[in-house]
Amino acid sequence: MDIPEYIKSGVLEDYCLGVLNQEQKEAVEKNCAEFPELKKELVLLQTGMERFVTEQPVWRKAALKDDIWAVLSNVNIEEAAVTGSFPIINKYSDHNNWLKMVTPLLPADFSEGTFMKVIQDNESVTQMLVMSYIGQDEEEHDDLKECFMILDGECECNIGGNIIPLKAGGFIDIPLHTNHSVKVTSSYPVTAIMQRIAV
Repeated sequence: MDIPEYIKSGVLEDYCLGVLNQEQKEAVEKNCAEFPELKKELVLLQTGMERFVTEQPVWRKAALKDDIWAVLSNVNIEEAAVTGSFPIINKYSDHNNWLKMVTPLLPADFSEGTFMKVIQDNESVTQMLVMSYIGQDEEEHDDLKECFMILDGECECNIGGNIIPLKAGGFIDIPLHTNHSVKVTSSYPVTAIMQRIAV
């Protein structure tokens, strides 16, 4: 096991937050029992999170509560899978539910190039449904927090020179002020939700 990569994946934080399913939770516990350095990292995270919660002022606890409710609300909207009601995507979003929601919006006959359809656009967030055989040219954002989730297909994201492979269910946040591009690697088009939030 690549211990640094496992720690970097965020699975230990997800374990501490209680957002993993039973199978994922058991896998973390098994890995921590097998690798003492993982157990040590988990204990440090748990201690840090406990300290953060107990030492933060009341206003931060209220904001954290709002953040948690927003994520849960998004999960409920996704599970309902109603076209036209699109929540903010995040790393907990379910690509299968999203695929159900946007399938009616996809072109029936698509054989080349790129298809883009804005599905939400307001003063704070823009979401686009993208289907592409090509990918995305290099760009950089200074005032937009961009992320995307792959619904179908496979691609490689070049983020500041780091190549990250993604397939259906993959989610990635793009850091501000970082060059990034996407190259489709599957023989069929990638379908994705691209989201930009003003900062």
